[in-house]
Amino acid sequence: MDLKKGEVLFENKNRLCLFEQQKLIQTSLDGFFVVRTDDAQIIETNDAFCGIVGYAREELLTMRISDLEVNESPDETAAHIKKVMEVGHDRFDTRQRHKQGHPVDLELNVSHSEMNGGMNFVFVRDITERKRTEDVLYFIAQRSWTDSAENFFNALAQHLGEALGVDYVVIDRLDKTPDVAETVALYAKGAIVPNMHYDLKGTPCENVMGRKFCFYPQGIQQLFPDDTRLVKMGAESYAGIPLWDSVGQPIGLIAVMDGKPLRDEGSISKLLQLVAIRAAAEMERERSERVLREREHEFRTLAENMPDNIVRYNREGGMVYVNPVLERTLEDSAAAMIGTTVREYNPDGSYEDYAQLLDTVLASGEAGELEKIVPGPDGETSVHQIRVVPERGENGEIVGVLAIGRDITERKQAVKKLRESENRFRTLFESATDCMLILDMDGRIVDINRTGYERLGYQEHEMLGRKIAEFDTPKFAVLVSEQMAKIAEEGNSIFESAHVCKDGSIMPVEINTRTIQLGGESRYFSVIRDITQRKHAERQLRELTMHLQTVREEEKAHLAREIHDDLGSTLAALKMYTHWLAQKLPTGAKMLPLQNCIESMKEVLNEAMKATRRLITDLRPPELDNLGLMAALERQAEQFQKHNGIECRVACIYREANGCIDCKDCEYTLDKMLSINLFRIFQESLTNVARHSGASRVEVELQPCNHEVVLSIRDNGRGLPEGHAIASTSYGMRGMHERVEQLSGKIEFDKPLGGGLRVMVRLPQPAAHSSQIQTEE
Repeated sequence: MDLKKGEVLFENKNRLCLFEQQKLIQTSLDGFFVVRTDDAQIIETNDAFCGIVGYAREELLTMRISDLEVNESPDETAAHIKKVMEVGHDRFDTRQRHKQGHPVDLELNVSHSEMNGGMNFVFVRDITERKRTEDVLYFIAQRSWTDSAENFFNALAQHLGEALGVDYVVIDRLDKTPDVAETVALYAKGAIVPNMHYDLKGTPCENVMGRKFCFYPQGIQQLFPDDTRLVKMGAESYAGIPLWDSVGQPIGLIAVMDGKPLRDEGSISKLLQLVAIRAAAEMERERSERVLREREHEFRTLAENMPDNIVRYNREGGMVYVNPVLERTLEDSAAAMIGTTVREYNPDGSYEDYAQLLDTVLASGEAGELEKIVPGPDGETSVHQIRVVPERGENGEIVGVLAIGRDITERKQAVKKLRESENRFRTLFESATDCMLILDMDGRIVDINRTGYERLGYQEHEMLGRKIAEFDTPKFAVLVSEQMAKIAEEGNSIFESAHVCKDGSIMPVEINTRTIQLGGESRYFSVIRDITQRKHAERQLRELTMHLQTVREEEKAHLAREIHDDLGSTLAALKMYTHWLAQKLPTGAKMLPLQNCIESMKEVLNEAMKATRRLITDLRPPELDNLGLMAALERQAEQFQKHNGIECRVACIYREANGCIDCKDCEYTLDKMLSINLFRIFQESLTNVARHSGASRVEVELQPCNHEVVLSIRDNGRGLPEGHAIASTSYGMRGMHERVEQLSGKIEFDKPLGGGLRVMVRLPQPAAHSSQIQTEE
């Protein structure tokens, strides 16, 4: 009787323990389910997993895990389960189908147990938003700035529609009329459809203009009853964000609409903000190109209607273009002239002097002039002044000549036209919004427009006759002679510099300089554009990139803490319960299966705790925050050597020189940003060593000092091939470059004596970094 009571008491305690475990799993924020290994049947699940995939618990318990999988076939799922059984555990990303039909990205952590014939215990985390953000960032990074605007916007609309799972994506630009919008990309239910114009008044898009973000989760038709298109589209919800140009003016918007309510405002807002800056820049670039095309058309129209005779010859002296004025002057059609030489068109020799001039210009590359008597209608003649100039290709070689002839029969009229032409040029020169100046071949300023000297804060006479190098910063002044020699040789050049204004301020500029002939002498003609705003935008982009990396690192640190605090404590509690159960079970053959089961549970929990620690270390090594960069480098090197069998030695030059025991009291303690970036570069370098180098040893040296910190990573492997250049797909090396550039540092990949590869990183300390940024500004 007492024995029976003991068994009942023991059974009640076991039930209580199992109840506590089930309670922990059911209240977990992560999903959990159990799969039978022989047929992949789901035999247990918690409420969190039901919420993730949208099925009720009763429905899931009638399904196999392959019924949910999107990426794996049933055979692949069975093979995966078999692999887990062999290894004992696995952690991977997958995609499962929600009950409503849309895919859900998940991270699965699987542990295998042989109890009850074999089961897999699976912890699930929904990573849909993280994947969506990563996909958008990858999309932005991969889209080339040289793609056409139409291709970019269509691709962006398609990507947003698929990423957010919405029916419609609209990318608008404002028309010349402020109240009218024009779509540049329109995604509708899986396809890109033709663009359209529409009135903004009475639409939700009207509210987006002037605001940061508008979100209407449902009832959009009732909120905007005047917008009949919403009814035709069957739209129920709406979210939109404005696009701003570089001077802060609204130029368009991005909006998404769906036939069902939108719930995740934060996720949608974050996604739209990620693409808004890139889309606005592309829209502004497209607008600039459109304006340039319009200006080019205007210039072409002007050239076609010039009063001068214009004819173009190829390298062989054949006519390839004549303007309408020349057709009227010679009373012949362009079709009769195109393709013939001067001698072929005038076989009587009446234009031999003109033909010889063309030959001379083609041979010498020097422009020439002559006056030619041209017969006209009714036996009248006129005098034409013809100027012949060489045309050069991209490599500077002569590809033809351009001849411009003008009727100068009436000398006074010719003088008057010349004066008017000079006045027009001077007006253009003086009213240009960019600085224009002419230099002699020694670099002295011969002429400068009003914009040029006023922008630098001088009077005109204060600049004339002085060398342009006197107005450059010391960094660029020493390069002037080299630049001028290059321009004299190649004919033109475009480069950046920085001018010092009279008040001492620094103005970054872009200089477009070419050699010209002026008054029979060679001159440099420069158009200088103030690029202060562009530099500011580039700096903002670098700061944004640094911010995104900082946010990512903070997310990793936060995630590592969450895993440590939540999952770590849960696993520790489970381990305590199993230990308690093992202590309470009586000995004997009857209890042996239960004891074996508990031991298996202990092994599973130990593996889970090891996997958790590995995950925390991968996300953010605790040593980096608690003990500093050197400790994190040493720990990473130790793990690398353990897993890859490659010897890895880490040394701090300052520590070895001064006999330091640790980094606690080091006077060169690095700030958080430098430590994180140096550690990530070190991680990527070790990854490259393991994958590509074939090395047996890696030597790492850290050398901190007042103004900069130097990290050297050297291996004895194959090294880079001769002439190696970083390809667009070399994401690791490109990522290291970008990290270093954002911190105003330098990185070198070279082949040291003895072979192998050395990665040398130099980063300025925060004070030096700040000073350098101010100098560039």
